[in-house]
Amino acid sequence: MATIRFGQQYAYDGADTDGYFSDWYDKIQTDTTFQPSSMRGGYGIGETAALFGSNLTYFDDGSIVAPATGRITRLTSTFDNRQIMAVTDINFNAQAFGVAFFDGYSTLLDYVLKGNDSIFGTAHDD
Repeated sequence: MATIRFGQQYAYDGADTDGYFSDWYDKIQTDTTFQPSSMRGGYGIGETAALFGSNLTYFDDGSIVAPATGRITRLTSTFDNRQIMAVTDINFNAQAFGVAFFDGYSTLLDYVLKGNDSIFGTAHDD
């Protein structure tokens, strides 16, 4: 079960759930760095996306790099240096996550939302 929070520390009025996940997927593939405990990407202007976990290794098919082994325990996204999305309370198998990652944004979103999840938005019109 994932806990998904949108909009925290966000200066604007509301959260676009689908847009945040799509944006995370694009950012994580831009200027990406890879560590055994994280994969981080972004546009270098306060807009970042990251996944965190343990014992992570990565597979590169020539156009996309995705997690291959290990566990994924958290996803985050920032805008204007403020966290706008956090997915916590997860323990994803990196290989299964990576397969969904390679298949595209929609498949990845389905994978993340496959459980009995708790989703929190803002006090505005999400």
